[in-house]
Amino acid sequence: MTAVWPDCSASTTPGVMVRDQLDYLVWIAEAIEPVGFHATDEVERWRPRIDRAYLALIDAMVPGHGDPLPPDVPPSVRPGTWPDVPSATIPGMTVRHQLTVIRTVSQACRANRAFPHQAGDIATWAARVQTAHDALDHGPALTMPADARTEPPPPPAPKKAPKRKAPAPPVKPAKITRPAQTKTKTKKTKTPERKQTAARGRKPAAAKAKQESKRAPKRKAQAPAKRSGAKPTRKSKKR
Repeated sequence: MTAVWPDCSASTTPGVMVRDQLDYLVWIAEAIEPVGFHATDEVERWRPRIDRAYLALIDAMVPGHGDPLPPDVPPSVRPGTWPDVPSATIPGMTVRHQLTVIRTVSQACRANRAFPHQAGDIATWAARVQTAHDALDHGPALTMPADARTEPPPPPAPKKAPKRKAPAPPVKPAKITRPAQTKTKTKKTKTPERKQTAARGRKPAAAKAKQESKRAPKRKAQAPAKRSGAKPTRKSKKR
C-alpha cells in the first residue's frame, strides 16, 4: 500500500481500491434509505448488518469518526417500518440514523487524503472499510451506477525550480549637470580718479610726439632742374 489514501488497494478484495468501496458505501446508504425499502421479513436480517457497518466506521477516538454524526438525529418518518426501526445493538438509535452516519463518515473519509495520518494505520482502516462494505453489499441486485464513482485528483504538478535572476547591472553614478553660467557685461564707470590717471597717461605720449617733430631737421626744398634749350629769361636780355 504505497498509494495515497484512499487510492490504495482494498484489504481483501483483489483489483479494488479503497476509494471504490467508499463510493459504494456513500451510494448504498442513500439508496436503501427510502421507507419500506426492505420488507418486514427482511428487516431482521439487515438490522445486524447495518449495525456491523456502523461499528466498523465509528471510532470516537478518531476525529471525524465519532458519534453522533450528523449532530441532528434524523426524525423517524414511519416508526416500525424500514429504516425507522431500532438499531440491533445501540439503544435509542434507529437504522435511519445509522445509515446517515455511515454515509457522512464515508464521504469525509473519502475526501480527506491526509487520513490516516500515519502509514501504519492505512492497513487497519482499509480492513475496517472492507468490513463495512461487505456488510452492506447487496450483490448484483443493486449495482452502483457509474456517476456515483469518484476519480482520484490529478497528481500535483512538479515544482519548478526558481529561475535565477540575472545579476543587476552596476549602477552608473548620475551626472551632475550644473546650470549654464551667463556672463553679464558690466560697464565700468570711470571715477574721477581713473579719469585723472588716464589723462596723465596720455599727456606724456602727446608731448613726446611734439618733441620728436621739433628735433627732426627741416629739409630744404630742392630747386627744379634746368631744362635744355630753355629760352633766356627777360633779365638775361637786359644784360
